[in-house]
Order: sequence, then structure tokens, then C-alpha cells
Amino acid sequence: MLSLLLVALAAATPPPVAPYLWAEARDGKIVVDATSEAGLGVDALFETLGKKYKKGSDAIALDVAPDDMPASLKGRKQLTAASTDGTVNLDVQRAVLTLGASAVHLLLYTGSAAKSPLLVGHTAALSPKARLREVLGGSEKPPAALAARLYAAIEKQLAPSARKSIALNKVIDASSLRFVAGTFARNGRWLVWIDAPLAKEGAKNQEELEMSHLVYGAVLGADGQVVDTIEPAAVTQSWWHPLYLVDADGDGQDELVGEPYYYEGASVVFYRWQGGTREAFVMMADGA
Repeated sequence: MLSLLLVALAAATPPPVAPYLWAEARDGKIVVDATSEAGLGVDALFETLGKKYKKGSDAIALDVAPDDMPASLKGRKQLTAASTDGTVNLDVQRAVLTLGASAVHLLLYTGSAAKSPLLVGHTAALSPKARLREVLGGSEKPPAALAARLYAAIEKQLAPSARKSIALNKVIDASSLRFVAGTFARNGRWLVWIDAPLAKEGAKNQEELEMSHLVYGAVLGADGQVVDTIEPAAVTQSWWHPLYLVDADGDGQDELVGEPYYYEGASVVFYRWQGGTREAFVMMADGA
């Protein structure tokens, strides 16, 4: 009985409203995606509007009238967003609720042809100087001794079966770590991660190896010590890597846009550190 009550309470607790939303180009125009994970209650809104517009539960897409918009977006005809080129303004022309593979999406169609993707101000304002900095390649090189020491520590955190899989793989080592310098809370100076598939030609259980990745993500201080572990070290079929750094609020510290994903879906997550504590907000998500 207690377990059922806890499940019910967890299901009834809405996710936190994301301070920022995510936007990408579709058919040459920018579309802002505010999923149910962003705390806007769009699942319930979809059901309510389906009845209001007499579309029923079989509707695939519903236009949302201005008066039916979630409170945090009601009356918002213009949004400010950050791209890799700086900030831009987006003119909202139409709002649509649509069904994805496993989630309802609130899509805000704009008339803008700005560079994609974009971090969009929502309940938090964007700094006029906000700019996305792409980090996926991890182009910066720390001292070799730091990478070697960190990789050895990562291996120690893994289960014996995971270490065995990596040993069989023979293509993952300290050089698989990726580093980007930044300015983070708690005197963090490096974002470091690894997202390496365990695939080796001729290995046993080839299919299983190709779907498994060694995953790890953390912020390091200038001395190379871990100040925050974003993704614990694991060999898993649920993967993670960072996409962009951005000083969204102009406080001089970097926030992070990351992508947890797996073979049938993905999400885009905004990470920020408030008082040294990391917060994570899902901005967009879908999958089987």
C-alpha cells in the first residue's frame, strides 16, 4: 500500500518548469519545443483542448488559442533566444499541441530563420551577451597526466563486468576522454566526459557491444579534482554527452546543455548550478 501511495505521489508531482526552452529549425523556420517534461502540463492541456474543440482523443495536432496557453507563455508574442552567434528575437506566430512518439509537444512556430539550435528564454531572462558554445568535439587538451589519472579513477568505479567489457574492447583508453575549459560553480575549470561505444570487429557478442557505451561526465577544478559528477561512470545502453556551454544569465559562470539518449529516443537537458548545487531541467524529450 505504501509503495502504491509513493508511486501515486510521484506521478502527481509535476516536473519543475524549465527556465529555458529549446528550439530547432523545421522547414527553414525556428520552432520552439516545450514538452510535458518542461513542467507546463501539456499532457493535461492536450486532453482538455481535445474535448473543448471536440477533437476527441484521436487528435494528432491541436492549434492552441492565445487564451489556452500555459500561464508562463500566455501573451508572449516575442521570445529572446541565444544561438552560437549571440542573441536573437523570435516572433511567435502559432502554437500547436502535437503527439510525438511518447510525449505531447507544445510547438511554438515562429517566423524567424535564425541559426539553429537556440536556447530560448522562458521563466528566466537571457543575458544580452548569452551565446551557445559548441563543445561536442571536446577539442581542448589537458595535461596527459591528468587524463591518465582520471581514466584510472573511472575504471575503478566500474563494475567488474564493465571493466571486462572494456578490456575485451581494446579501443577505449584515456585518449577517449574529452575536455573543454569553462568557468563553473565551485571553482570548476574543466568539463570532461566520455561517450565511447564498445564496438570491436570480431569481438564476441558484437551486437551487445555496439549498443553499450562507456559513459562519464564531470566538472573538474583547476587542480584536476572532481568538483561535480554529472554522469557517474558506467557501461550502459543509456548514453550522455554535452552539446553546448552558455552563460545564460550573465553571472560569469557557465551552464550546460546536454543530451541523454538511447537507441530509441533522446532528450535535451539544461544544467545549472545554484549555490553550488546542480539543477537539471528537461527542455525536450521523445522516444519509444
